[in-house]
Amino acid sequence: MVDSDGAAGGRLLHRDEWLRRGFHPRQLSSARFLRVFPGYRMLADSPATFSEACRLLQREIVPGAVISHESAGALLRIVLPPCSSAACGAGGPFPTLHVVRPRSRARSATGYRVHAGRSSCTVEVEGVVVSHPYAVLCQLAPELRPWDLTIAVESIVRPGFVVPDLTVEGAVAHAWECASGDVGRSVSAAARRARRDAASPEETILRLLLVAAGFPEARRNLVVEGTVGAPSHSITWAWPSARVGLDLAALGRDPLSPSAAGRRAVDLAQAGWWELRPVPADLEDPLLLLLQLRFLLGRGNEGAPAVARIRTAISALRRRTAHLGVSTARE
Repeated sequence: MVDSDGAAGGRLLHRDEWLRRGFHPRQLSSARFLRVFPGYRMLADSPATFSEACRLLQREIVPGAVISHESAGALLRIVLPPCSSAACGAGGPFPTLHVVRPRSRARSATGYRVHAGRSSCTVEVEGVVVSHPYAVLCQLAPELRPWDLTIAVESIVRPGFVVPDLTVEGAVAHAWECASGDVGRSVSAAARRARRDAASPEETILRLLLVAAGFPEARRNLVVEGTVGAPSHSITWAWPSARVGLDLAALGRDPLSPSAAGRRAVDLAQAGWWELRPVPADLEDPLLLLLQLRFLLGRGNEGAPAVARIRTAISALRRRTAHLGVSTARE
């Protein structure tokens, strides 16, 4: 008798087990089932979880393997850019799972890839043994673009991360001790760019873009006192001599309602301040935003970069990050 779909839902089982439960071979070959690993299938309309696929892989298919690279990054919730179809193994139900297994040769099969090398230090997440976050940074450093590695570093040291008490210094020390010199240099450079209080990838990209374009460094979280009867406001990035600021609420912080944003703009204008409010879409084509900021800073006698330098920084943007869309360009 065929097992009910409700009882089999969310399960990732070997073909023999599905047959034992009464499913016909033709059913297993139909669109009703998805092939995940050699011999293993799950129901298309009630799939297993990603963590369940990881547990099965290291328990039954590659015993002793440690989930690694971007697969470990996904379980640890390290912030990584959207990957290309080739890197993610598009076409299957899950991205290709990456593992490290000591004393094994590198090899690939449907749904997974085994990397040669030692497993290094590990942690357990959702019942899955994964590479330590420091090790994941080293594993991915050769593939990530420079600013994306910085974003990944920021994500593991942010308060509330699944593995507590990680530091930028710890990531750098691990890279120099356990990885190649090239990886150590990459992680060190990423760490120098990192900020523990970064709220989102978009905020980090904008900050690094302003640096690359030659804008002067902003004061962070400057409180502007309101005029009589108006409240004070904290400006995320401010240039006091020009009385210009950037409000990053729409870039991963707490966005204001339209009415609250309007009242804030009036309060700041009464106090003699002008504030730009970038949104994620501005980073796809940031020229207008940066030219507006340049104009406002120039009016306030704050050092403003040349237009040519701004355009050069923007032209290199997608070589420095893949968070703005998948591209084959590399720095």
